[in-house]
Amino acid sequence: MGWYSSELAAPLLKSAAPSGLSAWLTDRLARKPSGKTSQELYSDPVHHRPNFKLIQQVLNLKPEDKLLEVGCGGGAFLEEALRSGCSAWAIDQSRDMVSVATSVNARATEEGRLKIVHCDASHIPFPDAMFNYAVMSGVLQFLSEPVATFREILRTLKPGGLLVVTSSTKELRGTPAAPEPIANYLRYYEDNELESLAKLSGFSEVTVSRPDMTELARKSGIPDSELPLYGGNYGQLLIARKK
Repeated sequence: MGWYSSELAAPLLKSAAPSGLSAWLTDRLARKPSGKTSQELYSDPVHHRPNFKLIQQVLNLKPEDKLLEVGCGGGAFLEEALRSGCSAWAIDQSRDMVSVATSVNARATEEGRLKIVHCDASHIPFPDAMFNYAVMSGVLQFLSEPVATFREILRTLKPGGLLVVTSSTKELRGTPAAPEPIANYLRYYEDNELESLAKLSGFSEVTVSRPDMTELARKSGIPDSELPLYGGNYGQLLIARKK
């Protein structure tokens, strides 16, 4: 989102008078991506891949695992995760993203290892205690009801199940990854606020860290000039377990 937005959307938004236009374009590019450009962008979100690699390191998925992704976008993380042989279920509030993610992961869908549903994150249409793992990447800052979403995720996790979330810190605001005025529509959490949010939702064994993803970014093909944005001050990793 960030690099595309900084080149095209941010200059346009700054020159646009009504705030409604800014909100509309933010929705179209990031909060609820739609249109051909967004479909192409989110089918291969290069700058998100370091986060995907970090999540996979935490999960170490196996064929017997059942995974939930909340806000799957174009399905790029699912594509990587499904290589483990696991089964996955996912939701997204953008119909265009559901279509792209299904297409990107057509084989897994045909094999019955993947199901993607269009819905809101505060009402997840899957049974209680269904998943070993749940993940969110680049979604938390857009949630209007984060506690409701976390509680829904908690409900769908098995006892001992793990939630892994990657998000951005306020220090990223104003950089190419979160340009103004799009950054105005994002909600940033301090580490202790994020920890409290998970605990309030019912999770236990909650940890929040700011991992240095420089090497993961380099392995993902991120240009050297952009590697500093993957240092330990810009991203958050939340890991929370269900009792």
